[in-house]
Amino acid sequence: MKKFEEKVLDRTFWEVLWKKAQRNSSVKINKLNYRKWSNFWDLMSECYEEIEKNSQDLVKKIIETLKEKKLISKKDEILEIGCGTGTFTVPLSYEVRKVVALDSSSKMLNKLKNKIETLKISNIELILKRWEDFASDKKFDLVFAAFCPAIRDGKTLLKMKELSKNYACLVRYAKPDDFTVAIRNKLWKFLTGREWNSQGFHIIYPFNLLYTYGFYPQLKLVKSFHIVERDIESLIRQYESYFKIFIPWNKEKSFMIRKFFEDKANKGKVVLRNYSEVYLMWW
Repeated sequence: MKKFEEKVLDRTFWEVLWKKAQRNSSVKINKLNYRKWSNFWDLMSECYEEIEKNSQDLVKKIIETLKEKKLISKKDEILEIGCGTGTFTVPLSYEVRKVVALDSSSKMLNKLKNKIETLKISNIELILKRWEDFASDKKFDLVFAAFCPAIRDGKTLLKMKELSKNYACLVRYAKPDDFTVAIRNKLWKFLTGREWNSQGFHIIYPFNLLYTYGFYPQLKLVKSFHIVERDIESLIRQYESYFKIFIPWNKEKSFMIRKFFEDKANKGKVVLRNYSEVYLMWW
């Protein structure tokens, strides 16, 4: 049997651990629920703008870090995986020559397309495709993914660097008590009676796996605080669609979610105070 010191330098060790964490996750993605995931992201396109306007401080700090570490420049063409409605895409477009924005949700991309037209931005190319299915003959100056569930194993992680001439950059939450995650965890226990279990997106797995492949990933912790005011009906639709992916649904669960948010609402609005800590990892 290998000593522990040998195991932690073995890429198979980290591949297996990461896959196990994904299998044990309360929110695992698989062929059986992929369509439900797609429906959820389509629904989320309706409320992303509401979320975006309250997260500008975090976005600004992340982009400033990309510039400070010389990961982007005005001459660069970058690939963004899981662009959504453009939370990072639009501000990145002002800092680089071109952004190729990839997402699997047509509604997300339609929202971003409308935004691009309104702002008269000419250097963003939209691609409707899953990251697993995306292929390109060209390489990009930076391959970037922020809070993207498509990066979930060694194959999807290493593909980022394969398509990069210079750097790849992954952004992940550093701890599980940011407002969206904390609410999700409380609701999960409220609906199922079980504790939430999801370590599959912890930075420890991609960081250590990259090290075993001979990369030396760098990390920077970025902190931000913002207040988000959400419409209660929008929140209810979001979390109903989300939990329907994983658990059998009925009217009682719909009632439980409504009660959960009504107890927190004032005049139809729910105020969420969010202190975020996120890791930027580049290699």
